[in-house]
Amino acid sequence: MSSYRPSATQDLEDRRASRSYRVLFGWLGLEVVGYALAVLLASDEPTSGCSGLCFSPQGTLVLFAMVFGVFVLGGQVIVGMLLTKIFNRNRLGSFANGTAAYFITFVVAALVLTVLAVAQSS
Repeated sequence: MSSYRPSATQDLEDRRASRSYRVLFGWLGLEVVGYALAVLLASDEPTSGCSGLCFSPQGTLVLFAMVFGVFVLGGQVIVGMLLTKIFNRNRLGSFANGTAAYFITFVVAALVLTVLAVAQSS
């Protein structure tokens, strides 16, 4: 059996893969917008009774984003793109591929951050 594929089929698969990546990046964009809203809606008043270096809840969220958020988002992009590529081999729709890849990366990122938080507190 020949492995030759007509170009129309390859073009269709490329368009489906492109749509899957757009769905993945759409979910990641919603994640960033949600975090930005959390930062904007957080209080910018420092906590009372603090001595030394004090951060407001808003400052803490910004610091967290700079220290961990950039790396977590970068990891989500890389792992999400790899998962989307793997999922595109199946015959699922592009929305299902991009959404599944995003939510798997979201759960993995949440687990990693939880493990890091528990390790630091012990």
